[in-house]
Amino acid sequence: MSKSPGETHELGIGIAKRLQLGDTVALSGEMGCGKTEIIKGICRGLGYQQAVTSPSYTHVHHYKGHIEILHVDFYLDGFEDSIYDLGLDEYMGGNCITLIEWADKFPSALPKKCWWIDIKHTYTNPKWRTITISPADVSN
Repeated sequence: MSKSPGETHELGIGIAKRLQLGDTVALSGEMGCGKTEIIKGICRGLGYQQAVTSPSYTHVHHYKGHIEILHVDFYLDGFEDSIYDLGLDEYMGGNCITLIEWADKFPSALPKKCWWIDIKHTYTNPKWRTITISPADVSN
């Protein structure tokens, strides 16, 4: 449970400490729930100190912290083929960490070993969020 954007940001910093080179983090949740805020925290935790914005209209932002970070947004993509045109399959699992907003639009395009973060507005308080994190399955 996150009760503020600041808490969501701090959660992202904590997640960053557990990520490894090649990891993909898939985020899902409705508009305005905090996907970009948690990504801001992850990027900060990975050493990126500049502004982080949602790449809804550009599809992809590259950031360089301690490692390369690829920030992707599937929101405006109408067809799964369009994400392959971006060359994402060449990045995911490579020498960067890939963070994908609206990943639930095309789950079959994601690696099998992928972190999932689902963010939902709570009904008890409009500012609170329920955040469910499923780490990548590293047992296989």
